[in-house]
Amino acid sequence: MSYDIRVTCADMSATLYVRAIYDTKTGYVWRPATSSWVAWNNAAFVANPAIYSIALAPLGGGLFVAPMPVGILAGTEIYYIACIQAGAAPAADDLIQARDSFRWSGTIVATSTGVADNCWVSLAEVQALPGIPVTMDSSTLAMVINGVCSGIERHCKRRFRSQHYKQWIRGRGSRTLWLENRPISVVDRVSVGKLAVGWVIYNHSMWTHSSASVRISPSSTVGGVYAPTAQKMTCRSVYQGVTTSFDLLFSNYATLGSLFAAMEGHAGWEFQSVATFDDYPTADLYPHEHRQCRDYACYQWIPNDTISEYKVEGNAGLITLERGWFPNSIANVWPELGRPPRGLSIDNVFPERGWFSLAVTDVFVEYDGGYSDEEFPADLKAITMSLIRRMIGSIDHDPSIVSHRLGDEAWTKRGSIMVDEALWQTYQKALQSYRSPTV
Repeated sequence: MSYDIRVTCADMSATLYVRAIYDTKTGYVWRPATSSWVAWNNAAFVANPAIYSIALAPLGGGLFVAPMPVGILAGTEIYYIACIQAGAAPAADDLIQARDSFRWSGTIVATSTGVADNCWVSLAEVQALPGIPVTMDSSTLAMVINGVCSGIERHCKRRFRSQHYKQWIRGRGSRTLWLENRPISVVDRVSVGKLAVGWVIYNHSMWTHSSASVRISPSSTVGGVYAPTAQKMTCRSVYQGVTTSFDLLFSNYATLGSLFAAMEGHAGWEFQSVATFDDYPTADLYPHEHRQCRDYACYQWIPNDTISEYKVEGNAGLITLERGWFPNSIANVWPELGRPPRGLSIDNVFPERGWFSLAVTDVFVEYDGGYSDEEFPADLKAITMSLIRRMIGSIDHDPSIVSHRLGDEAWTKRGSIMVDEALWQTYQKALQSYRSPTV
């Protein structure tokens, strides 16, 4: 047996199992009976909590293991939940023992070096650089690599490593939509507007001095430029100054049906939904801050109309639509109204260009953006390695010292402890071509 999935538990007499394995990019769950990825079916799970489970075998010394199921491809981003079985079979209320996530290599679990997924240089590449102290531990090197790559991303206001993105973006009232994670290799979907799939409401028997709100949290951003897809729902209530809150992680509840069923397990919380959307992925929910829902409907949205009439300029990161960023159906009905719809206006100078949307429209885009390892720009990688070397050098040496003469102990220091200002300006000029404009 291979030891691909590993969970620790002090009680070796306990029965452990993996409740579910998720593909974090698609939100699907692995079903062992069919050896396939499927959408989470909460009704099926309630009827049979073992439907997605995989047994863990005791290995000894507090370690329980299981092989990765045959059929899960290399490169899959895995997230799993392991539980302690209390009865004769898995149950929905079994205690969760562990959660973990990793990239499946296809043969073994890819071990972590401490280098973040967004970095484009490896620990081995940095260790091979001339002048890197052989005694420096890998955790320190990984910290420097992470810091330099994140700093370059913040300066350039974009990500560089190729990833699959699902993002809510402001249309900005023009016919051009700009995606900062260029180059764009594939656009899977462009949707304009939001569609309500139901609403959250909180009912409490005592209304005096009480309130409630719900929030859909986005995942991490780069420079706060865009609002990516959602990662959890936070429900919060306040009664007579006492706050009660709970989080529903979308990694645990991959579909709307499972999310809303879990919410209604909390006293006072209710979700009124459209049943046809029960299997829709929660990752596509529209992110928003806390909104009032005490005796008040707080609507939740997913992407609405999917459009196809657009052109992609991959290297520039641009998507251009002939009629501007709004549903085509709106442009087709306005003559019946006798006027343009609110927020829309016709281009009277160049009518052949179609319409422009003057209102801010929410656009949902699913695409692959960034550089693969094979096509990563050599100059950007060289700049990164150079900065890493200088950062590591400053760990052992005072970066503020320009020169030191032993005779009579003469010291010359620069005004700033940062990297030489002229040198940093050189780096900035080199990075300018990769920097995204502020819009």
